Amino acid sequence: MIDLNNKDSLQNAKIWLELARRNVMKKLDRDEESDNRQMRPQHFLGVLIGNKTDAEGRMISPKGAQEFATENNLAYFECSAVSTFFSYYYLNK
Repeated sequence: MIDLNNKDSLQNAKIWLELARRNVMKKLDRDEESDNRQMRPQHFLGVLIGNKTDAEGRMISPKGAQEFATENNLAYFECSAVSTFFSYYYLNK
């Protein structure tokens, strides 16, 4: 989940994503008898959620967040906990 009002949020998401992928690789490397040994992080689908669509001062554009998501094989959604808005952002366009 990223804070759409925090420009550092995408960079932080990139760090978390890399950590998650690294941990998956460690698990797969340890699991020598698994049928999943052919899997690599680029094969995994994740979800990126942009939060705080209701707040003023948005610093991450929908286009920027979507590009980040696409580059990282992530589906992208936007939401607001305050207004209960949830958008299947680009998939409905």
